[in-house]
Amino acid sequence: MRSNAQFLRRLGILSIALSCMALLVSCSPDKPVINETETVFDTMEPTASGIVQTTHETEEEFTPTHTVKARLNLRPSASLSTTPITVLKVGAQVEYISEVDDWYYVNTKSSGKGWCSSNYLSSLKH
Repeated sequence: MRSNAQFLRRLGILSIALSCMALLVSCSPDKPVINETETVFDTMEPTASGIVQTTHETEEEFTPTHTVKARLNLRPSASLSTTPITVLKVGAQVEYISEVDDWYYVNTKSSGKGWCSSNYLSSLKH
C-alpha cells in the first residue's frame, strides 16, 4: 500500500510539472503584455507539494518613438476584427517595435503591447 501512495504522489507531481511546462510553452512572445513588467522564470524545481518557480521581475525600458494623433484602438493582433485591448488617447506616446503593412506593433507605458494603425501615429523624430 505504501508503494501505491508513493507512486500516486510522484504521478501527481509529474502531472503538475507537465502542466506547468505546457503552460510555459504555450506562451507566445507575439501576445501583448498587459503590464509594464515581464516575469522571468529562473528555475522550476519539483518539491513534495508540487512545482516551485523561482522568479524575478525586470522592468522593461520604455523609449517613446511616436505620438498618437487621434483616438486609436490598441489591438491584440493586426486586424480590425479583434476586440481592442484599450483606446489610446490623443497625445499618448508609444514605442515602435515592428510593423506589418500599415500596422505597427507598439509598446505603451500604461497598457502594454499591441497593434495599431500607423496612419494615426506621428514620429517623435524631427
